[in-house]
Formats: sequence, C-alpha cells, structure tokens
Amino acid sequence: MQVRTIPKDHAVAAAAGRQRRFVFLLLDRFTMLSFACAIEPLRVANRVLGREAYAWALAGEGLALRSAWEVSE
Repeated sequence: MQVRTIPKDHAVAAAAGRQRRFVFLLLDRFTMLSFACAIEPLRVANRVLGREAYAWALAGEGLALRSAWEVSE
C-alpha cells in the first residue's frame, strides 16, 4: 500500500481554514469526462469537510461553449 503525503502548502492552507480557488479554462468541444474528473474531487472534498474548502470558476472564449458531446452551456 502506497502512502501519500499532503503537500506542505495544502496542509498549511487547510489548517488555516483558507479556501483554495481554481479556474478551469474550457475550450470549445471540451470533454465532459475530463471536466467531471477535475470538478468532482473538489465537490466531494467540500462535502466531506463540511465547508467550502475548494472553490472553482469556469472560463472560456465567448458565451456559448460546447462539449465534445454537443452539450451547450
């Protein structure tokens, strides 16, 4: 079994109760799988911690982005 350690800057931020923020750049025809794999761990961590430890914003070109599955936002 491999043991993973939390990077020091993450541990310090968590101990201080600071929120970590991420901006995801969505390109036209982005894949939903990669998008979900990026967002879901942050959402679950917030739920487990009982607070919004992680926040994210979405950025992209123009107002209407399409995923590779033709789902519009």
